[in-house]
Amino acid sequence: MRPAAKRRRTMTERYRAATAIHAMIASPQNRPESVSIDPQVLDRIARLEQRKQTAERLHWQSAAVQLDQHLIQSVRALANQATLKLDRLESEPNLSQVNSVREIFDGLTGLKADFGVVNIDRKNGTVSVVTEEIVLDGVSLGPFEIQLQWRHLGNSSCYSVIARDPNPASICESNTHPHLQDDRLCEGDGHSAIKRALSEGRVHDFFVIVRQILHSYNPASAYVTLDDWEGVECRDCGSTINKDGASECSDCHCDLCNECSTSCDDCGESLCDDCRHPCKSCENKYCRCCLTRCSGCGESVCQDCLNKGEQCDDCLEKKEQEEAGVESSAPVTDEDTVHSLRVGEAIVSA
Repeated sequence: MRPAAKRRRTMTERYRAATAIHAMIASPQNRPESVSIDPQVLDRIARLEQRKQTAERLHWQSAAVQLDQHLIQSVRALANQATLKLDRLESEPNLSQVNSVREIFDGLTGLKADFGVVNIDRKNGTVSVVTEEIVLDGVSLGPFEIQLQWRHLGNSSCYSVIARDPNPASICESNTHPHLQDDRLCEGDGHSAIKRALSEGRVHDFFVIVRQILHSYNPASAYVTLDDWEGVECRDCGSTINKDGASECSDCHCDLCNECSTSCDDCGESLCDDCRHPCKSCENKYCRCCLTRCSGCGESVCQDCLNKGEQCDDCLEKKEQEEAGVESSAPVTDEDTVHSLRVGEAIVSA
């Protein structure tokens, strides 16, 4: 395809995408439902306030406490409604401020200069850009693709952020960025700015804001902190530890922190809690190699508690008792009787 024809085709794709985006934003079906403050909640709060003042004036302490709890519940309900109302007001597009098709087209055109790689897929209804390599505190996370699905504008899941050359957290592959999980961005303080940009058709601003968030890092709100990015998860307690400072179970080869790492009471090999097994007799804990099956009961016994015949103390004692019982129940013969008497007191049969 000739360069001029290719440019015309690119411009046509951008214009059609801009038209589709504008239609989605301006459509009444894609505007959030209006939220109103329930006047009954306000009336209930006023009545409870009056009743509480009356109870306090008459020193009805029990009634005042109950009314106070009801008042807290009602005020909390009002606060929830007010928060939802504010969120809708901030995200609801002002049609007089919505970008025109031409302005959206210009925004799409400007993406090329800022991002270099811009893809428009009208069949799937997406616009995507690719960022430069993202490096946070010396940790390279690679470039990311920001993909806007314009058919889902108005929904919180209308865009994805996908790692192109992922370097995920070692403890969770779905975290390719401290503020990303399963390709969904934790917007933080940028939430309102993103919603406003999308609701007004400022597509260029949307992509720039998302890129700025990818370049930022807040350990307090991170899914996985950068300090733990190369870390491993302790098998026993679940804490994240530095990979270089972790211990490894010699049996199942899981990672352990210093607090959870234990050892065999015989050979001293490092073990996790699941791989330490108690000796039946002394109850000390050992690795599997330092325990032997008792030939009698089949229980695990350490070498110090194992007797001759590969038996534990309980089985040996039981065996000795059984042997002693056999001897005591044997029939007595004349020869045994003679030997049982003292010399010179033998009884001679008539």
